[in-house]
Amino acid sequence: MNNWLLGLLLVIAVVAIIWYLRKQNAQAAEQRKVDEFRRLQAAAAETERAERASLAAAAPPPRVDEPSPVERGRGFLETAADTASGERYERATDEMEEMTAELERAMQDADRDAQRLTGRADEAIASIQAAAATHGGAVPGDGTHDCPPTYPVKGNMPTMRYHLPAQPSYGRTIPEVCFQNAAAAEAAGFTESGDETGMRGRGVIVEEAIAAADAGGLPPGAVRGDGSRDCPSAYPIKGNQSSMIFHEPGSPTYQSTIPELCFSSVESARAAGYSATRF
Repeated sequence: MNNWLLGLLLVIAVVAIIWYLRKQNAQAAEQRKVDEFRRLQAAAAETERAERASLAAAAPPPRVDEPSPVERGRGFLETAADTASGERYERATDEMEEMTAELERAMQDADRDAQRLTGRADEAIASIQAAAATHGGAVPGDGTHDCPPTYPVKGNMPTMRYHLPAQPSYGRTIPEVCFQNAAAAEAAGFTESGDETGMRGRGVIVEEAIAAADAGGLPPGAVRGDGSRDCPSAYPIKGNQSSMIFHEPGSPTYQSTIPELCFSSVESARAAGYSATRF
C-alpha cells in the first residue's frame, strides 16, 4: 500500500509539473501576443495619424458614430486576441479536469482490487479456521516468524504444508496461519513437511539441498537460475529454493516464478527434495 501511495503522489507531482509548465508556456505566448498587439496598435495609430493628416483637407472627418478603418482593425485584433487566449485556457482547464478524473478512476480501481484481494485472503483464512475447529482450531499469523504458544504449528498457505516446532524448517518459516496441533492442520488440508529431527526423509534432503546451494554446490541435473523468469530449454523445470517447490511448464504459476534453480526433469527435482506445486 505504501508503494501504491508513493506511486500516486509521484503521478500527482508529474501532473502538477506538466500543468505548471503549460501555464508558463501559455503566459509566455500570451505576453508575446500582447507585445505584438501593442506593436500593431502603435503602427495602426501612426497610420491613423498619417491618414487623418492626408485626408483632412480633402474630406470631412468621419462621423463620431462610425469607427475609422483603423479603429475597426484594432477592434478585430483585440477580439481575436481575447478569443485565442480564452480557448487556450479552456483547453488547459479541460485537460486538467480529464487527468484528474482519470486519477480518481485509477484510485477507485486500486481500492476495489485491494478490497477483493483482502476479501479473498480473509475468506481463505476463515475456511481454514472452520476446517481446523474440530481439532483445536487455528489463528492467522501476524507476519512474523512466531506463532502463539497455544497454536505452535506453523502453516504455509502457498505450499499447504505445516511445520512442527522440532523440525529444522520451523525457525525459518513465516506462517500465514498457526494451528493448535497437527490434526487441526491436516483437517484444514495441510500436509506435514516431513523433516522431523532424527529422520533422513524429505526434510533432511531439503536441508542438505539448501546447504549445498548456499555453499555454491548444485544438485544433479540442475543449473542455477540467472535472476530472470526463464530457464534454459534443456532445464525447463523451475525450482523455488525457499519453498522447495518445483513448477512444470504449463502450470498456472510457471510464468510468474523466478527460479533459483532450473532442473532438467521432474525426477531430478524430486531427487533434490523438491515437491510439485499444488497450483
